[in-house]
Amino acid sequence: MGPNARPPENPYQFRAAAAAPTDGAALAGRQWSRLRLIEALYRRPASRKELIALSGLSRPTVSSLVEELTEAGIIGEVPASDAPGPRRSGRPPRLLSLVRHAAYAIGLDFGHDHVRIAVCDLAGELVSHDSSPADVDHEPIASLDLAYELVRRSVHQAQIRSDRLLGIGMGIAAPVDSTTGAVQSEAILPGWHGIRPAEEMQGRLGLPVQVDNDAN
Repeated sequence: MGPNARPPENPYQFRAAAAAPTDGAALAGRQWSRLRLIEALYRRPASRKELIALSGLSRPTVSSLVEELTEAGIIGEVPASDAPGPRRSGRPPRLLSLVRHAAYAIGLDFGHDHVRIAVCDLAGELVSHDSSPADVDHEPIASLDLAYELVRRSVHQAQIRSDRLLGIGMGIAAPVDSTTGAVQSEAILPGWHGIRPAEEMQGRLGLPVQVDNDAN
């Protein structure tokens, strides 16, 4: 895949956004609310009433987002037999949780002498990982190509469909310009100065990439 290739459509992102307002500010607010709800469910399963308290969102917003995310396959009901905590008399509340295998995220670690990859599900559980020695300091392009191969191999071994991949978080042992996305330091990674690692990886993998100094 060339550097100018467009990332594939993400069905989870698209379906979730489909019912949102088209106004830019409203869409951003909707996305923020959606993330608040997902963050609340990342901690533990919760009822709709608990989600209102945990997320700080209104009842209508929670109700709308639950319907939206359920339809997208991101969240689902927890069977009563699997609900955490002691059994209670009477009708138990219907708990919701993230569907852990609905989507996956990839972590990439570029050290000075290695490239590592980890693939996690929505619950943050590790489902695949790999690593390889590399002369990262002096061979940026070869290191990026290696990362591509590690990702491709790990995703294949874990039998994850490409449309279930949400994106990549990439850590690199050098400061990265937040405006341009370029590596700024010649002293720390001498071969990387001016290279835009997120752009490079996105071109190889066709997935959204966020990059930062590994110290962060």
